[in-house]
Amino acid sequence: MNKLLCLPFLILLGACSLAELPMFSASQNCTNTYDCSPGDVCHFGECINPGGDAGSVFLVLEPSTYSGIPAQEDIAGIREASSGAYHLVALEPAPRIQGTVEVASGERRAGTLTIQGERSITGLTNIKTVLVGPEGFTTDLLSDTYNFSFSPEDSNQRPPVDWGTIEVRPEGIGDLTLPYPEDHGFTTASGTLLYTSYPARPVIGAIVQGEYEATSGAKAYSTPALTDADGRFNLSFPGPVENYRLKISPGDNYFIPEAMVSGLSAETDEEVSLNLAPTTQEFTVVTLSQSGEPVPETTLFFQGVVQEYASELASFEFALQSDQDAQATVNLLPGYYTVTAISPRNSESGISVQDICIAGAELEESLCYISDVGEDETLELLLPNKKTVSGRVLSPSGDAVAGSRVTLYTNINKQRLDAQANTDSKGFFSLQMSVAPDPEANYSLTVQPAPQLALPMHRETFTILDFESEISVKIPYPSLFAGRLTSETGLTVENVAISVYSVNTDPEKPTLIGVGTSTTNGEFLIPLPAQEE
Repeated sequence: MNKLLCLPFLILLGACSLAELPMFSASQNCTNTYDCSPGDVCHFGECINPGGDAGSVFLVLEPSTYSGIPAQEDIAGIREASSGAYHLVALEPAPRIQGTVEVASGERRAGTLTIQGERSITGLTNIKTVLVGPEGFTTDLLSDTYNFSFSPEDSNQRPPVDWGTIEVRPEGIGDLTLPYPEDHGFTTASGTLLYTSYPARPVIGAIVQGEYEATSGAKAYSTPALTDADGRFNLSFPGPVENYRLKISPGDNYFIPEAMVSGLSAETDEEVSLNLAPTTQEFTVVTLSQSGEPVPETTLFFQGVVQEYASELASFEFALQSDQDAQATVNLLPGYYTVTAISPRNSESGISVQDICIAGAELEESLCYISDVGEDETLELLLPNKKTVSGRVLSPSGDAVAGSRVTLYTNINKQRLDAQANTDSKGFFSLQMSVAPDPEANYSLTVQPAPQLALPMHRETFTILDFESEISVKIPYPSLFAGRLTSETGLTVENVAISVYSVNTDPEKPTLIGVGTSTTNGEFLIPLPAQEE
């Protein structure tokens, strides 16, 4: 009985010893693993047995952003997380890169350097930003090939530059000079952006930017501009520019794609046509709760197939948000659409998915024939109430697990929906979740126990029908993945986030099974789910 009282209540205070849990045994107090008997590990001042095997894993290491050390995968590759093993993990050396951004005359530029590596890192985006001052920049990178691009701090006057790929070798680079275009005044370019239709119509509010080859050989750009009410654009290039390419981005014109038009001349007032006829239909969308109350700031995600783009079928998607009156104005090309309406996180309403038809003028050429909403009409989207999901989290021995973070999530039409809650002192949780249109859709429930429990992260998959009654989630027995993290010189490194991925089921799609952080003496102890015998 003493065990049951201690676990749910005193765990949150850090006063319940792991030795009292049936899956662990403790023999002595400790400050690190070297104080313990061989095969035991130190956790919250107690020497405990690490439990069973966790299988084949690999690690992703994320040092503190203040350390300057780049994120990386474990250079040792796949490790066996076997019972009693103590892993020595070393960070890969990162060569130092020092350099400047200069024009040919020697004048330096300040701004932001964006560095993207070709080496992928599981679960991370391998992009690093570095501030460049008048004195230059210093950064540490792994040996690899990187793409370097730069945006000057006075970007309204000078354009960004892309230098392409640069190889970083183990010895580093101490004098990297990145050439920036000389300032020889400005070259202006102008033109008109039109839809290909009869009569021709201007493209209003599109974002355009010119791209050209600088004398240094690097890609350089004009300042971006918006097309006006007549579809006109005016660009400014630093220095002499003859020919350029025009990058076109939709802006508010969500029914046109991004495009690149080549062969334009700065000496000519260009006429640029997009190969589509935008016979759009304008209407209003209103988002309402099940009881008919307005639900403002609802995200509307449109996925469509249209027939008037480039004379062929084409699919595209865009998103917008209803205003404080729960209304949004929409322009759509004729076609067939799926509209996913997602209410704000703090709303009692959930999600609505509806298919709509926007019929074209020529019905025999349309994808659908009866419009669900006409020109200047209003489409009402009713959002159902969220569903309350409740359950209980239990330890491997069946005791309540207090203070655990419970996350329930699903994906609907490329949109992730989730809800979070903490278990109470008796292990119970309750949260509200949007219901998917398909009752058989999968919902993933993730439990992250409190660190002092040394219990592993756990996932289970349910359908919404499983939540008709209270669910019970039982965490598996743990295997403690323990070790020490050092730099390439052998010094311990603290505050490194360590993510552990399992490769047992699918090496091509590893699964995250545990996270932890190295302590002041470089040690880490991460609970992982033990493999079944």
